[in-house]
Amino acid sequence: MDIATGLITHRASFRVLARRKVIGLATLGMGVVGLVGTIHGAGRYLKVEYPASVATNELQVAVTYTLWIPEGTPRLRGIIVHQHGAGVPASTAGANAAYDLHWQALARKWDCALLGPSYHVQTDLNPGASKLWSDPRRGSEKTFLTALSELAVKSGQPEVATVPWALWGHSGGGIWSEVMTTLHPDRVAVVWLRSGSAAMVRHKPDIPQPVVPAAACAVPTMCNPGVKEKSRPPWSGTLATFKEYPAQGAPIGFAPDPRTGHEWWWQPLPGHSIFRRLPGDALAGQGQPRANPQAGGHEPRVAGIATG
Repeated sequence: MDIATGLITHRASFRVLARRKVIGLATLGMGVVGLVGTIHGAGRYLKVEYPASVATNELQVAVTYTLWIPEGTPRLRGIIVHQHGAGVPASTAGANAAYDLHWQALARKWDCALLGPSYHVQTDLNPGASKLWSDPRRGSEKTFLTALSELAVKSGQPEVATVPWALWGHSGGGIWSEVMTTLHPDRVAVVWLRSGSAAMVRHKPDIPQPVVPAAACAVPTMCNPGVKEKSRPPWSGTLATFKEYPAQGAPIGFAPDPRTGHEWWWQPLPGHSIFRRLPGDALAGQGQPRANPQAGGHEPRVAGIATG
């Protein structure tokens, strides 16, 4: 009996088996959901919080920074910053970024810490929303640097305040990541712009476009919008960034995600690819990534990569 005949003959049995598997997977899923609150990666978690300031040149929204340091990492080589996007739901989700096991595996592989900022945005409407932080020049840059200094002291690892950053930002977080790169090109080792760059807000006069120094154009950058948002600013903005930076010799790519729009639900795998392509000494100037079975051996899928 061949495979096709066997499947037809035993269709009823197959359906019963499939039904049992679905029930089993659902039960397992319910168990996993119940455990989510208790699953943490091996390492240390540290937090610092800052209230909203009333000063016009300081951050006018409260923020919490959560730092995860892998176990058995006596000296860090860098910090991976996972910056959430604009809006209340994104800000709420940002509170969990440092607890993401997939991103922790990436950080552990490169002897990096994982930082998840969470801005306490109370409304999706401006003024008073994410514009207060997504432009670092409005105070979030200063608070970010202050947080690193404080976390360096709390962790007992002074290099937290000085090691390079690998910036990943979604939407408003992409704007923040690009502007931070123009302000601190000497600190940024790599930047990933997921559905967001400064170019997408050029039509807004209250958000001045950043001056891009030559040093910022030396930072490896990936522009990564979702294909389903082609008619929206996150697509046109990241595409503009991709087209303009190569004129200044920038190592930049444009990798549209064929599965998504503005959401980033499967982002961890392609988001890791740019780190895999970095030279071993790109972070903190020395060493190679250490073997890490938790990181997995799967090569990320990145769709439509184009380099400038």
